[in-house]
Amino acid sequence: MTRPTAASADVRRGRVWTWIALVMTSVGVAVGSSLDPDAHPAVPGFFAAAAALQMMLAGYWWRSRYRR
Repeated sequence: MTRPTAASADVRRGRVWTWIALVMTSVGVAVGSSLDPDAHPAVPGFFAAAAALQMMLAGYWWRSRYRR
C-alpha cells in the first residue's frame, strides 16, 4: 500500500487541531493546578513541561511534514 502524497484539507486541519487540543489541555491543567492551593507544587511544572514538549514535537512534525 502506498502512502498518499498529499493529505486532504480535512485531514490536515484535523491533525493541526489535535496538536492544539493536546497543548491546550496541558496548559489548562497547569494553570488550573497552579491556582489550586492544595495541589502539589510539582504538578503545574510537570504539565507546563509536558506542554512545552508537545509544542516542540508539533513544531518538528510540522517542519518535517510540510517541508518543500
